[in-house]
Amino acid sequence: MKHILCTGVLLTLGLAGQATAQTSRPASPALVAARAAFDASPSYKTSEAHYAALKAKADGGGKVTWDKLPDWSGIWESEMPDRADGITPMTQKSKAPLNPEYAAKYAQLLQQAAAGKAVDHLTYCLPAGFPRSRTMPFLTEFTLTPERALHIIEVGSEVRRIYTDGRPHMSEEDAYPLWSGDAIGFWDGNTLVVHTNHLREMESGYGRWGPPQSDQASTVERIWRVSPDQIISEITVYDPKVLTAPFRAVHAWRRITSPVARVDTYACNENPNAAVTDDGTHLILPGEPGSGVRGATP
Repeated sequence: MKHILCTGVLLTLGLAGQATAQTSRPASPALVAARAAFDASPSYKTSEAHYAALKAKADGGGKVTWDKLPDWSGIWESEMPDRADGITPMTQKSKAPLNPEYAAKYAQLLQQAAAGKAVDHLTYCLPAGFPRSRTMPFLTEFTLTPERALHIIEVGSEVRRIYTDGRPHMSEEDAYPLWSGDAIGFWDGNTLVVHTNHLREMESGYGRWGPPQSDQASTVERIWRVSPDQIISEITVYDPKVLTAPFRAVHAWRRITSPVARVDTYACNENPNAAVTDDGTHLILPGEPGSGVRGATP
């Protein structure tokens, strides 16, 4: 499995067929069942109320000990990548309930993508950020301790830290936008419950072709391992500046069984043969004008 990573665009050798298969692959029964159960669950006006309700249901979500931590070891990949809600392909219009202002911005983004002008923050080797990292077709790992859960994401070599030691969020006077947000959580049995705020504003908050998110977005997640080979995450996005109602998504990771699979360092800048122009990202082959010069016009 060999990749060429080029200014945020995944150019693949031997993976093109796999990407096509992933796009057309139906959702697994466990993912469909999780989505149905999630859709039938209660709704809340704010992420804070949602998180508080889940915490009360878990009797306060006390600290967990080493012997009570679930086993999420192994290397994983997204079961249904490039899907903002976990099921609908990114090339189809998102079902996110956008207000008129951001619906217009999203429509413009889709028009640019249809015209081959899909330029976003990954194009410039910036991190995917959260929750977009949920939709990326790259490898991932989890490291669990009683004090925090680490989600290690190959794209951008991002490490998302979810603090489970009982600390609160950063205070409003000390807070600032973070690529992965400020994430705190607790364990409800084998399920990790997470509240994330202080996220960055992004035109492509859920995927390469949007929809957008603001710096007022916050999320509530539940993550659990449903079988030896599958982890499921349900996430509710609250964004009063962009959304008219909360947006729900369910994502799944499947375990990589190959003994040689490794999570690599994402070195987006190591291939300089990519020109970023107003109409997208272009690969310049060796020997062509501008080869070896980042930002050159093809």
